[in-house]
Amino acid sequence: MKTGFFDLETKNLFEDLDENYPKYTWRKKREVSQNLTEKLGLACACIIDNECNRMDFEEGQELSLLKTLNDFDLIVGHNVMEFDYLVLRPYDKNYCLPSITKKTLDSFLRIKEKTRQFAALNDLGKLNLGLEKTENSKEIPKMWAKGEKKRVIEYCYND
Repeated sequence: MKTGFFDLETKNLFEDLDENYPKYTWRKKREVSQNLTEKLGLACACIIDNECNRMDFEEGQELSLLKTLNDFDLIVGHNVMEFDYLVLRPYDKNYCLPSITKKTLDSFLRIKEKTRQFAALNDLGKLNLGLEKTENSKEIPKMWAKGEKKRVIEYCYND
């Protein structure tokens, strides 16, 4: 089975698009983020397949990214259904996302279904692997804008 492990990084944070975002309650943030996610913009996306081949895509390569994702039998990611795929929605001119979502295992949703709790990827990495994120995720859009693309792509692969 051809499997791809997928993540993406965005050009913006929610607070870049709505200055009041940090002040909102948790419930209000969830509501507002549903509308803002599609506007965050793709910085880069990374896929590692089950043979450890690495593929990365940048803004402007969204159609190639979506075609590549669609070629997998299984796509694994964390919070991809409620975040990453929403980021990609504006770029999905060939309507690949419905097919992609059907073959996606979202670890965030699986854990939430079983435990009724939100599990952050960093917490899962610490608990299960003894590993933490390599960068502060809030800094990623700034790093991308400053031209630190290789560093952001490596972060994306590690994430």
